[in-house]
Amino acid sequence: MKNSFLTIDLIGFKCPLPILKTAKKFKEIKKGELLEVKTDDPSAEKDLAEFCMLNNSKIIKRKKQNKILCVLIKKG
Repeated sequence: MKNSFLTIDLIGFKCPLPILKTAKKFKEIKKGELLEVKTDDPSAEKDLAEFCMLNNSKIIKRKKQNKILCVLIKKG
């Protein structure tokens, strides 16, 4: 069975909007659920890692291609 997850497309948004919009969407999911974040903000990789640490969550998958960062986060 394939995992399903909510995706938030933040391409074109610059700091601090990607992390603020991620935090807002994060409130909509339950513990153990997944959120995929797509962004082209250069500071997002560091910001999302820190966000996960502060929210007891984990980055499960990280992929960067053509300046687009795609991160899959499991809510803790």
